[in-house]
Amino acid sequence: MKQFLQKLKAVVKHPVTQLVTGLILLISGGWEVVLDFINAEHSLRLGTHHGVALFGLIQMLGSLPDLVGGLDQSFKVIEKRSEE
Repeated sequence: MKQFLQKLKAVVKHPVTQLVTGLILLISGGWEVVLDFINAEHSLRLGTHHGVALFGLIQMLGSLPDLVGGLDQSFKVIEKRSEE
């Protein structure tokens, strides 16, 4: 059971998983924001979809440092191998 939970945590905390999840939340919440803006007569109401879009954006931005760091390390390894 402990191995399963460790693997589950690794998948859930993986930067790509967080990036994709954030992108899905941002798109779905953002779409509702756009529809709300298009259909608004004279008042804009704050709704749940605004929070979902914001959470998706934060989720995506939070995954970027890990992804960029991983890419940077990968490029350094490739450069080191090409020098040899």
